[in-house]
Amino acid sequence: MNVTCRNCGARVDGKFCSACGQSSDTRPLDWKFLWNDLQRLFSPQDNSFYSSMKALFLRPGDFILEYLNGKRIGHLGPLKLVLALSAINLGLLRTHRLMGAERTADAAQQWIYSHYAVAELALVPLLALASFLGFRRAGYPLAWHFGIAGFLVSQHLAIRIGLLSVGLLFHYTNLRLILVAPQIVAAGLATWAFVRIFSSLTLAQRLWGTLVTYLLFGAATLLTVYVFALCVSK
Repeated sequence: MNVTCRNCGARVDGKFCSACGQSSDTRPLDWKFLWNDLQRLFSPQDNSFYSSMKALFLRPGDFILEYLNGKRIGHLGPLKLVLALSAINLGLLRTHRLMGAERTADAAQQWIYSHYAVAELALVPLLALASFLGFRRAGYPLAWHFGIAGFLVSQHLAIRIGLLSVGLLFHYTNLRLILVAPQIVAAGLATWAFVRIFSSLTLAQRLWGTLVTYLLFGAATLLTVYVFALCVSK
């Protein structure tokens, strides 16, 4: 059966597109796909990291929407990006000696510094649930919101990597600035992405959904950190 390739638009007769190589089986993003994508994290055949990062900053909303709609060749999955960027962040933090400088941090902070990838991954479901509620009128399944959240958390991590690299180059170790500044920039990029992704809604609905998402995400994050701090400090 002939189908249209969702990556390049060519006609496909078989399991793979003869023009770009993408599989013709581009089922909607679901939990099984997210799990398989995570398992392929260290696949040597996947070299789309740089092109994904470039698109994530130059056209974040369109890039994410293309991925959700089945354009996967040249697009690195959200879980791959989060894990890969978390590992780079952790390496830079250790090199920067920021962890060693935080000897006065409480037990919860020390745990986060020691398990950085886990802490960043925990942001994905919180942001996914927040955007699912904030943009419920769009009708996207929850798995799609996990994909969106994974890409947006990756943006935040990439910005932090840039600041850590610059700080390392100039021996600048202001931890507060390095941790807070990426959140401000990432919020602007996320707003841009939300406006593009949920284009089926009116502009007012998209801006309201973005605001609700930020409020829910902030509240959920603070509550999670508070509960976790109580558990760790006991």
